[in-house]
Amino acid sequence: NTTERHTDIICPMYDRVWQVEAYAKDPANDRPYILCEYAHSMGNSTGNLQDYWDVIEKYPILQGGFIWDWVDQGILQTDENGEKYWAYGGDFGEEGVPSDGNFCINGLVLPDRSYKPGLSEVKKVYQYIGFEPVDLKKGMIRIKNKYDFTSLSEFDLDWEIMADGSVIQSGKLPLPDLEPGKTTDIIIPVTETDPLPGTEYFLNLIMSRSDTWGIVPEDHVYATEQFSLFCGSVPLSTEYSDFGVLQTTTNGNRLEVGGSDILLTFNLETGRLESYKYRERELLLKGPEPDFWRPPTDNDYGYNMDRKLGVWKKAGERSLITGVDIRQPELGRVLVVFRYDIPDAEGKKIAGYSSVYTVLASGDVIISNSFAKLSGHIPEIPRMGMQMQFPVEFANLKWFGRGPHENYSDRRTSAHIGLYESTVADQYVPYIRPQENGYKTDVRWLTLTDNDGNGILVSGNSLFCFAALNNIHDDFESPGKLSQYRRDAKSVNTHTNDIRPRDLVNLNVDLGQMGVGGDDSWGAEIHRQYRLTADRYEYSFRIRPVERDDDVVQLVKRPVF
Repeated sequence: NTTERHTDIICPMYDRVWQVEAYAKDPANDRPYILCEYAHSMGNSTGNLQDYWDVIEKYPILQGGFIWDWVDQGILQTDENGEKYWAYGGDFGEEGVPSDGNFCINGLVLPDRSYKPGLSEVKKVYQYIGFEPVDLKKGMIRIKNKYDFTSLSEFDLDWEIMADGSVIQSGKLPLPDLEPGKTTDIIIPVTETDPLPGTEYFLNLIMSRSDTWGIVPEDHVYATEQFSLFCGSVPLSTEYSDFGVLQTTTNGNRLEVGGSDILLTFNLETGRLESYKYRERELLLKGPEPDFWRPPTDNDYGYNMDRKLGVWKKAGERSLITGVDIRQPELGRVLVVFRYDIPDAEGKKIAGYSSVYTVLASGDVIISNSFAKLSGHIPEIPRMGMQMQFPVEFANLKWFGRGPHENYSDRRTSAHIGLYESTVADQYVPYIRPQENGYKTDVRWLTLTDNDGNGILVSGNSLFCFAALNNIHDDFESPGKLSQYRRDAKSVNTHTNDIRPRDLVNLNVDLGQMGVGGDDSWGAEIHRQYRLTADRYEYSFRIRPVERDDDVVQLVKRPVF
């Protein structure tokens, strides 16, 4: 209460960003403002933290806040099969005993103190050195010392120039004797380079110390920053005849499109790509289909997203084909066009959708999607993308985009653009109550390969997002809100021991999905700028086979869109 004078500070709980700024702008307010609780970090959360701190650092009267909270408060249990899991409030007590379900599983770290991805965001947003570009062509960067008692001369600054994720220049700079609260400009001694076609260049900055500081070991990273420098131009056209010749064959409701090394089979009744063979090896387990849903997070359940937006669950599976068009404008290019109506659970049309499959004799398949929501009271969409499945042997993952940890549209400040390698199994984030997890944003391309280096390449004509997991959406969905939860034989997907990897790789390739939020977990919706609110969307991506000796970076730059 800003009108009462019985405290020296104003310390609200869970004020929104706009409320925080409104307090700072009011000239009648003269007491420090500290959020005694904010950024509720339950499950997959801690979104829009950067938005809070953009405001907090703008006004001296705003002095920060306390994230709720540090650790998921779970109790280690063992199930009837001898598997350990973390239990929470709803697992205890007799029938009828009041319970807050999966509270207090709302920390920045899991019960065993291993990191949740949101903790990386906190570290980045909270870092005590600020970086601002002044003249990137000259390597001029403005730095600010946000420490209260420490000079920046105690730190070293490592820098590197990356071209498509590979380091081409690097160095180390001692930082100046910059006192707390002060700002200065520094020059990164970058050697000028001629940009290669289609190549993206980034400047990475890493602040560390070469000595031990208290309990913090030497070479610990205290702050990072990344700036996009430039991108070389890409050729604008291609000759599809250079790729070879394609043949089409229709047999009943099946269309086959084949070339020297590829054979694709489309189901003309369902409008799905059913088979994609390269050199007689099947690449697909299940072809792409529209996907508008995500397994609800704790924050989603908090504002009843599963009910408010539930019309989009299984909407892609319900889509009904309304038209097919097959064209071959060139010998090496075939277009297969599918048009769909998307109905709700009662059969009423809520949107139209089309997918254009452009098959090239090179093996490339370009999928161009167009979505138009009907006017009226149709809710916003949790996700805009396609879902498909590949053999479980495609277990190795490489991508050029944000990483290495999970990131979302409202929680990606800490996830720098880079070239990352991992496994599909390691993309799973074991949130104590299973939910949406493993997402990556601002992706240029990805590969899924077997241990011999063979698999598939996915790239976009613009940035896309993806998730690659050994589970499907349904595996991460609980019955609903857990406020009245009691574990029994009917409970599904409520703990980590309920999750069993499947013998598949489930890949989502998305234009995007809504953010995860974090204002609170009992009613706050995702901030509007991180929601999919438009009525129309268009996006495209490419799939093609890839082999061990392929130069993926050059394949991506080949102009096929």
